[in-house]
Amino acid sequence: DGFRGISIPAYGDTDYDLTDRARMMYLTSQLLLERKLCNQNIGYDKRISQRFGLMFGEIVWDTMLAQHTLTCEFPKDLGFLTSIHTDMSYYKDEGHEFNPSVNSYDKLYEYNCKDAISAFQIMIKQEADLKDMGMYEFFTQFVMKLFNMYYDIDSCGIPQDIIKKDELLSKYEGLR
Repeated sequence: DGFRGISIPAYGDTDYDLTDRARMMYLTSQLLLERKLCNQNIGYDKRISQRFGLMFGEIVWDTMLAQHTLTCEFPKDLGFLTSIHTDMSYYKDEGHEFNPSVNSYDKLYEYNCKDAISAFQIMIKQEADLKDMGMYEFFTQFVMKLFNMYYDIDSCGIPQDIIKKDELLSKYEGLR
């Protein structure tokens, strides 16, 4: 909701026994499949989550892609977006400073919650900005509709006809 977040301990934290972690992963997987999802650079999260067997439902918003649509010349990292779209104080160093041999996992969970909260707040502001600029439909109906196709291309590439490629390369090199 932009004010509360949840961080689900998937690995690393030994305070939870295997049965509890399995239940948490199951419930998380159900939640991810049933909800419309938004996040910062959600393609990255999708790729990492799939390694743990978590599948995503409908992805409706990526704050990084929305920022590129709004102001392609500005940075698109979450720290920058948080600074221009929210009232949250800078927190991004907290994640880099986390050390499991020194810090409690609660520090990491709090950092993850701040990421989720800021991404939601950013989405709300971007939604208003896109509407003000008359670009909301373009973003939701074009940019985000292409997300899965680009995700698949990024995952496995685009098939190439190597023979045709070599033929064209020879042809155009000969025209120099």
